[in-house]
Amino acid sequence: WCMAAGLALRVKATGDARPVLASAYADRTLSELKNMYGIALICGTGSMAWGCDASSEARSGGWGYLLGDEGSGYWIALEGLRAACRSAEGRAPDTRLLPAFMDRLQLSSPTGLIDAIYGEKFDRRRIASLAEVVVATAEGSNEQPNAGEPDGVAATIVERAACELCELVRNVAGKLQLGTRPWTLAITGGVLLHSASLQSNLQRQLQSLGAPTIVPVASPVQGALFLAASILD
Repeated sequence: WCMAAGLALRVKATGDARPVLASAYADRTLSELKNMYGIALICGTGSMAWGCDASSEARSGGWGYLLGDEGSGYWIALEGLRAACRSAEGRAPDTRLLPAFMDRLQLSSPTGLIDAIYGEKFDRRRIASLAEVVVATAEGSNEQPNAGEPDGVAATIVERAACELCELVRNVAGKLQLGTRPWTLAITGGVLLHSASLQSNLQRQLQSLGAPTIVPVASPVQGALFLAASILD
């Protein structure tokens, strides 16, 4: 379609992870870009890791919210909601997640979560947006009573999310045999980019992988431009 419409003389279709990694090569030459190696980690509504070296590429995750997406915004929100429901019944430790969700959704009772979450207005993306409630509660930055203190239940969920994301990266690094040589980890996605606690947990767990250089990528479009330039070079 691009060629037929006269928008481009050459077209190369890629997955959304390749431009993420390419964005981390902003300060390098086009020849280095053509031989880039490293891993892109995406954590937004869903989650996945993709990486490449000079001769191969590999991926892990990206199975969707029913089969995977561990550590993603949807996963974090769902774990938080479940913890809040168990707490409401006394089946789990008290957590400020319960009042935090009730406040966010303007509910007067815990059982109101049922209608709110199963209602027609709550699709997968909107549920994933509640991950910020979990992160804020974990960091003690919400407006609930005693909000200055991190909530242990929420903090554990964020730590587990970081562990799941680290496993995605570890799996790809193993397939590519990156070993202990220096490599780049480009991270993107609304959840990961806007959560200091998730990033710090992830960075700590990545130490076992040789502490890669972590590059936050706010705009993968830049990487798409670099890739286009490398094709024309």
